[in-house]
Amino acid sequence: MLENEQDRGVICAVSAFLLWGFLPIYWKTLAPTTALEVIAHRIVWSFVFTWAILLWQPPAGGWRSILQERQRLIGLIFSALLLVGNWLSYVVAVQQDRVLEVSLGYFIVPLLNILFGFLFLHERFSSWQWLAIGLTALALINLMRQAEQFPWLGLIIALTFAGYGLMRKVIQVQGMLGLWMEMVILMPLSFILLWYLSQSDGLYFGSSWDLSLLLATTGVITSLPLLLFAAGARRLPLATLGLLQFIAPTCFFLLGIFLYEEPFSQIQAISFGLIWIAVVIYLSQIQRQTRLPQENKAQTVHRESV
Repeated sequence: MLENEQDRGVICAVSAFLLWGFLPIYWKTLAPTTALEVIAHRIVWSFVFTWAILLWQPPAGGWRSILQERQRLIGLIFSALLLVGNWLSYVVAVQQDRVLEVSLGYFIVPLLNILFGFLFLHERFSSWQWLAIGLTALALINLMRQAEQFPWLGLIIALTFAGYGLMRKVIQVQGMLGLWMEMVILMPLSFILLWYLSQSDGLYFGSSWDLSLLLATTGVITSLPLLLFAAGARRLPLATLGLLQFIAPTCFFLLGIFLYEEPFSQIQAISFGLIWIAVVIYLSQIQRQTRLPQENKAQTVHRESV
């Protein structure tokens, strides 16, 4: 039974990361829609889709309990702003043929999580984890040698997503309910964006049925991987999830190199190499942290049996 549950967990998690990994293709198909219109529709349709999910499976406590807690509500406002910043920088990067920057950003995220845990949650980490952080910093410094190609969008993607993860960890709201409330918070922004675009450049939604349908499916594209990830996370150990999460940035990297044939300089190759070494260190530390409690438990059982 346990193995079957873990198999289901792997299928759900891999599916989630593959969907995330091939999202650049989806964003590319939305051209010539502007990034602002894409984000506005992503907010609106994510609100609709998550609302439908919550009506089907109402969460314990519901949204009213969150409204009664001022700190959690303020936390959701900040997480919503970080999320929309991440979405916008991600779509802009893809539209500007900078998929490799997206890859770089999401490779950095787990290492930023370690740093944010130390700075804001007072978590302790090993000298090996410090080394991983240092290698990441060295990779970014190396990229500064090409000032005109410094991956600002990739860095914004990493900072906003790591910050979003930190906020969601602090406020502790059920995943789908939290996403729905973030969309509620962002709905006024989406209406302002749609009104502004309709008065200036015009809206692409409604210009053709296929493009309108693609924009309307942004809610499903946003929420479905989250549902699959949540299902996988419930069934898998942290070490497995830590390994699988690199499927998405690996897909970004392969798409950028082979499908979109983005330029890849020697400086970029060195920086990616440093980050991959940091990722290996990160994964080895997760494996070690997972293995130690199991070994201690086994030793305890052995002593008790003797």
